[in-house]
Amino acid sequence: MAKRIENGESRPTHEEIAQRARAIYEESGRLPGHDLDNWLKAETELQTARKGSTVARIENREPAAPARPSAPARPLRETVSRSNS
Repeated sequence: MAKRIENGESRPTHEEIAQRARAIYEESGRLPGHDLDNWLKAETELQTARKGSTVARIENREPAAPARPSAPARPLRETVSRSNS
């Protein structure tokens, strides 16, 4: 599960970064000595992808329905008390 950070975005979990770093390692021909580089690249890619998907969700969101106009205020009825005289 992704962790939440202060501005509402989620950041990748340790497992997600590890999986992507492993994929980068394999895609680059399994070059030794690039563990940290692969990790940082994986973390950056995942964060960028999440920010992009957040922006896409916001941009694709349907506009909010316009506010309904409120009904005009009705005048209060005056209560006339009649006394039987």
